[in-house]
Amino acid sequence: MNRPTPKHKDPYWNGVLCGAFLGCFLMSIASFLFIQYQGLQFAINPEQLAQMVRTKIQNQAKQDIPQLLEKIKIELPNELPNHLEELDNLTINIGNSQVKLPPELSAALKEEFSRTFEVALINTLNNYNLMASEELIGKNTYELIRKAVKQEIIGRTYHINYSHWFSVPVKIVETSQRNTPFEIGI
Repeated sequence: MNRPTPKHKDPYWNGVLCGAFLGCFLMSIASFLFIQYQGLQFAINPEQLAQMVRTKIQNQAKQDIPQLLEKIKIELPNELPNHLEELDNLTINIGNSQVKLPPELSAALKEEFSRTFEVALINTLNNYNLMASEELIGKNTYELIRKAVKQEIIGRTYHINYSHWFSVPVKIVETSQRNTPFEIGI
């Protein structure tokens, strides 16, 4: 009987494949060790990040402040009388004696004060400068975010654990480039 002869692979290609595999394996190990000890740097531009947040907050304020003012205008007539209850105990000093105002006069005073305050407050709310408030909120947000990023985040190193034997240190640094708010590198 004729048996098929086994084909032997060429030892040259076996060596090439083994060398390529071994080279890739060693390069992977070297890359992992390099990243584990060198770490990564994550660059943040605090000014640009703060500007992004400022823009979002200002846009939200443009929507929310008018709604809040309208809500105040609606609730104001119901709330003012609750804050004028001190007029019930109003007394007038005449010489050495005190005279308590009659309830009808106290009620009339409360009604008049309530109407006057309501008109004054609604007039103030109608003439409220929304743009100045939005700008102030935006400016405060910008300063708060910029300062917080510089003081609390930049300069810190965080370790990202991929497993119990492999972690990557990530150092947060500041960048002055204006094209992107974030960058990552070695």
